[in-house]
Amino acid sequence: MVLAYLDAEKVGLARSYREWPGKTQMLIPLSGPKKKGILSIETGPLTEKPIVEELRKQEDRGIPLRKEMVELKDRQLKEEERQLEEEKKALQLEKEKQQREPVPQEPSQEAKADLKGKESSVKEEAQTPSQELPPPNQSSSPSPQTST
Repeated sequence: MVLAYLDAEKVGLARSYREWPGKTQMLIPLSGPKKKGILSIETGPLTEKPIVEELRKQEDRGIPLRKEMVELKDRQLKEEERQLEEEKKALQLEKEKQQREPVPQEPSQEAKADLKGKESSVKEEAQTPSQELPPPNQSSSPSPQTST
């Protein structure tokens, strides 16, 4: 749909400012790049064979521009390698952390049975009546009787 409004001869920016007025159409993305920094630039279409062939037809054979494209691709490659190295280190640290922490293990069947036995004995003790104590006001010894 958007492509219908574009003119193939006006799309993009010329390298010279003098060529901009009236000869420029740009698309501005409304969503952010999936990658950040230098990796957000898609260089694939810039280095395809038809583009390179067109650059070679120029008077200077497009050498300065082609050098810039090669440098950009090199910088992107180095950045990708750096990010992969960081991810690798983060994964390694996570793995080492997991190896240091003891993994909680499921109790054995014997331990479960022992625990059940203790639970049932505690329940039995709670259900058996204990020796009743006298109320706090009354003494266990006979009270002296007073005579009148």
